[in-house]
Amino acid sequence: MTLESKISELAKLAKPTVTVIGLGGAGSNIVSWIAQKGIGGCKTIAADTDAVHLLTIKSDVKVLMGEKAYMGRGCGGFTERGSEAARESIHRISSAETK
Repeated sequence: MTLESKISELAKLAKPTVTVIGLGGAGSNIVSWIAQKGIGGCKTIAADTDAVHLLTIKSDVKVLMGEKAYMGRGCGGFTERGSEAARESIHRISSAETK
């Protein structure tokens, strides 16, 4: 086996995987765009407080953040509320990354 063929085989096995996590409306939108473009080697996770918006998103994994606090109605763009929702849902976001 030549060096070139060894390198070629190793390159096939060593495909890097990138996980992109989009938080909130804008983050979910960019994740959806990435998924629609079919970027290879990229796992997408969309996390949002707005359940209706999350239904429109194309992503490998979706997480509804702040389910207890906001009941899927969104945060209205208030960053403090979004941070609270993310803290409430951090375990679900983390577990989505490993799926």
